[in-house]
Amino acid sequence: VESSHDLLVSLQKRKVEKEAIAHRQRERRELLEYQVREIDSAKPVVSEDVKLEQERSVLSHAERLTEIAVQLEALLYEGDDSVADRLGMAGQLMDEAARLDTSLETRAEELDGLRYGAEELARGLNDYAQRIEHNPERLAEVSERLEVLNVLKKKYGGDLEGVLSYRKNAQKELSLTDKLDAALRELDCELAKVLADFTKQCITLSSARKKAARKLAKFICETLSELGMPDVQFDMKLEQHESESGFIRLNGKQVDANYRGIDYGEFYLSTNAGEALRPLIKVASGGEISRIMLAMKTVLVHTDSVQVLIFDEIDIGISGRIAEVVGKKLKALSESYQTISITHLPQIAKMADVHFSVRKETQNRRTVTRVVGLDTEARAEELAKMMGGEEISELTLQHAREMLTENA
Repeated sequence: VESSHDLLVSLQKRKVEKEAIAHRQRERRELLEYQVREIDSAKPVVSEDVKLEQERSVLSHAERLTEIAVQLEALLYEGDDSVADRLGMAGQLMDEAARLDTSLETRAEELDGLRYGAEELARGLNDYAQRIEHNPERLAEVSERLEVLNVLKKKYGGDLEGVLSYRKNAQKELSLTDKLDAALRELDCELAKVLADFTKQCITLSSARKKAARKLAKFICETLSELGMPDVQFDMKLEQHESESGFIRLNGKQVDANYRGIDYGEFYLSTNAGEALRPLIKVASGGEISRIMLAMKTVLVHTDSVQVLIFDEIDIGISGRIAEVVGKKLKALSESYQTISITHLPQIAKMADVHFSVRKETQNRRTVTRVVGLDTEARAEELAKMMGGEEISELTLQHAREMLTENA
């Protein structure tokens, strides 16, 4: 039960921690999902905005670009004063010079190239002027697309590459959230299994305790009868405490549980015939509690991990044969425990392996308490005092010596 309880507590702690993380991630998940959808709906492409900016510039200035192209074409090729005509005239002069000086032939070729280049450039500008679109609809479309891309860049990165990188990281975080949800589901399954095992173990333990409690009560009553309490009734009541936060559901109720199970036990006692059982702590005297503990320890001698037992006032209300029985049971207990008994009865004191006398003395006008270890003769004197008072007769002392000899 204890190991199952510890495992259950550990798993519940892990679940609380993971649920806290999952709660934070779920709150962020909605934002991430929205952001991924926003980016995906735009379908941005790296450097797309650069190309669109260039296209928008052309569309916005289409009329002026056409005018410039037409003017350049005219300057280069049209009219008697065009660049092409002037280069043609210059070419004629250069050809003549090259015939006179062959070293100028290369220059003449260069000049011809310039004239042909001017003509080619003029034709290209003419084609360019023909291709330029005056398309307000396309301009609006490009501008709208750029607005979408600029919003993405402002929100998620300085450029479209940054936007796509943000989207990749957001998707990765969403995947981690999915994994955490899966881990929580697995943890819930494990918790359910461990809780079922723990519940079964607790119920089995509770049943075993009830059976053991009946036996224990019977043995303790028998032992207490031997110890001078013939009319005693003793019982151990086991109950479960309801709790909304309890681990276990039992008979339709949430029941508190810990590493010891689901039972909360209390001893009940009645020392006189006809009296109802009442909680031990409320009705038992010090001497009765000592005898009850003696009875319990006698029954549980081989199952208890306690090493030292101290019995105080165990001799109250007993004498003669009963005192002898108490002494023998204490002696038997001392074989398994370090047993200390504070007593005024010689029948109990004689059973000890070691005997101390507790004395009050006056030193320097102050009362002090001394604990004195006794040898064999001193023990006999102490037992004699217990039997006959401070005035010890030789007969009483001899009887005390015989008591010690019998117990040796």
